[in-house]
Amino acid sequence: MYPHPDIHQRPTRIVRGRRDADTLKTLVSEDHRQTLVVRRASCPSCASMLDAEAQFCGMCGDRTRPRSSLVGTVLDELYVIEDKLAEGQTATVYRARYIPSDLQVALKVLHPELASDPIVTERFRREAKCLTRLRDAHTVAAYDHGEAADGTLYIAMELLRGEGLDVRVRTRGAMPWREVLSILRSVGRSLAEAHSHGIVHRDLKPANIRVGADGAVKVIDFGLAKLRPNALDEELTHAGHAVGTLQYMAPEQLVGQTCDGRADLYALGVIGLELLMGRPRTPGAAPAVLPVEVPRSVEQLLLRCLAPNPEDRFSTAIELLLELERILTPPPPEPPPKAARRVFAHTSAFELEPPRLVIDSARIPTFVDARGSDPEIDAAIETSRQPRGWRMWAFAFLVCGVGFGAAVAGCV
Repeated sequence: MYPHPDIHQRPTRIVRGRRDADTLKTLVSEDHRQTLVVRRASCPSCASMLDAEAQFCGMCGDRTRPRSSLVGTVLDELYVIEDKLAEGQTATVYRARYIPSDLQVALKVLHPELASDPIVTERFRREAKCLTRLRDAHTVAAYDHGEAADGTLYIAMELLRGEGLDVRVRTRGAMPWREVLSILRSVGRSLAEAHSHGIVHRDLKPANIRVGADGAVKVIDFGLAKLRPNALDEELTHAGHAVGTLQYMAPEQLVGQTCDGRADLYALGVIGLELLMGRPRTPGAAPAVLPVEVPRSVEQLLLRCLAPNPEDRFSTAIELLLELERILTPPPPEPPPKAARRVFAHTSAFELEPPRLVIDSARIPTFVDARGSDPEIDAAIETSRQPRGWRMWAFAFLVCGVGFGAAVAGCV
């Protein structure tokens, strides 16, 4: 058995200097009287001490050295990169110009240091494949994707104007409930098409929803999208591994279970709640109290989206869209109330209706034909007029006889 070393036999002394990029850490060994000098740097995010050559911080995981920019270069002999728009953990987005047509595009380029990771590169290719299948107006359009001669992977997408939904919440706060439902409806239409192709977004959050200056809503970043199990793509997420953003992940997604489109509907419910409250939702916090002007139907819709059990949520995005349309569609206008009838107090004959209405609605006498013909003559009256008719005939014969006699006398 080896003897335990005596830590007091050979004392060492560590001298730590100031924590900046030019700090020297000196380790002095009193036994060998040797001095080792190592250059140290601090992490710009958490100020942890790192080696000067380290590219990532071991404490927070952030990058400590800036990446080389592609601005001013030509990628794959097709795209002139003009400006840098954003940078994420796996890719950088540039504004570029497509040389054949001078079209302005957003060029998403995978980080060079991740090109050797098979899982990251396959997810990047999967995102390109997903975007080329989707044509909905509320999904960012993909024009092209490929691999440059040096192995750089890229996706050419439409150049979006506007801001992220997360930025809008931070700057404007809570939104009116009708505007919130309108945004959810736009995102729901994008999800409905994606789910019809067997694509589950799995990373739906305000940062992945862009709102243009004209109010157009676009869903972006399908980097963590999952295809249907029977597709040709193999599943990149191992059992028990969770992917996504914590506060927007469904319970089944948190524990690494297989999730379907209902996980996206859960995230959509979290987003709707955040837009109504004007602040992010804290996981595990008490249920939020919505503003008083929010209708009960909107609250019930969000609660159904946020149900812990997937069976209690909307079964499809189409079902959610139908409920959103029902809430947003105004009810039919009520018929105007009937005008009160005038009451005339000077006579009881006009207490029910005005005089004109009384005359118009008066009953037709029984002796008047409905067609307005002459009244019928009673048979008794007809009999009483027979003697007068006989005298008229006698008078007519008399006149004729006198005239005939005068004519004969004149001839003689």
